[in-house]
Amino acid sequence: PYWPTLKPWVVPSPDALRPPPPPALGSERYARDFEEVRRLGGRESKERTPLQTLIARYRQAFDILPPVRRATDMPGRSQVENARFLALYQMAGDDAVQAMVVAKQHYQYWRPITAIRNGDKDDNPATVHDPAWVPLIATPNFEEYPCGHCTAAGTIAEVMKTISGWKPGQGVRVGSLLNPTSVVQTLPNWDEWASQVSDSRMYGGVHYRFSNEAGEEIGRKAARMVVAGALKPLPGTKR
Repeated sequence: PYWPTLKPWVVPSPDALRPPPPPALGSERYARDFEEVRRLGGRESKERTPLQTLIARYRQAFDILPPVRRATDMPGRSQVENARFLALYQMAGDDAVQAMVVAKQHYQYWRPITAIRNGDKDDNPATVHDPAWVPLIATPNFEEYPCGHCTAAGTIAEVMKTISGWKPGQGVRVGSLLNPTSVVQTLPNWDEWASQVSDSRMYGGVHYRFSNEAGEEIGRKAARMVVAGALKPLPGTKR
């Protein structure tokens, strides 16, 4: 609740990155994404693969420290360069999260568990009423649209590209805070990682795909604005 009261670092206002409204309940897009999360995000889903289940749980609390540490340890980097990078990383995250929270509070959108259990009340004949449906992972106790995990992933992906490139030489190595002893996974590039984070929230049964896309877009926009507009070299300096 305190996020809307803060002043953004770079983004003009918390509302500046507000996504368009989620699809109307009677729309084809809503019915399509509703059905996707109902089929793949339920605790008893017979269609979700073991890999998709692992992604849902592994990405629930992703650990981005391995690639951040690898990036700051690259040969030739100075303490000043790393300090700037880490500050931009946090500033972009702050602005993106604030925009995401303000959008959640503005739209007050229902989670899949509520929508699916009330599928007979949305005036959409293409949605299924399933009063016993339960998601794979616990539903967070705040608004659904847009996705917060996806916002963070979009932000991180864009900021990390500025230091390690879109496709780091040794891949994007990420862990999971949910299980400290879990293996570190290597993905080919930052966009693939962000895409998996978005998919994980649908596989977990807590977000629709349209919400994932909206969150990721907020994160990417905030990161680009912060990287382009903050902590620039002083006039007359070469660094």
